[in-house]
Amino acid sequence: MLDKIVKRNEDVAWRMIEGEVIIISPEDSTQHYLNEVGSMIWDLADGKRSVQDIIDHMKKEYQVDEKELADDVIEFVKNLSSPELKLLILE
Repeated sequence: MLDKIVKRNEDVAWRMIEGEVIIISPEDSTQHYLNEVGSMIWDLADGKRSVQDIIDHMKKEYQVDEKELADDVIEFVKNLSSPELKLLILE
């Protein structure tokens, strides 16, 4: 999982407002609001970075336990790339 490249689904409409992301699901127009941390992960999911790259970048921004950070990032990516949401794409 750590070596998977993460990118935003190009079919998803989204906006960043005051540092937080709002995503509109293409399947049912559901709005998803991301907090500051989720918004950072979303922003970093540019199709060039792996999950590990995102974790490494976030380690520089937040003083948290590395394992806890990795677990949180992986859970977030899995949730947003789930077949139900398809907001992120793993390559």
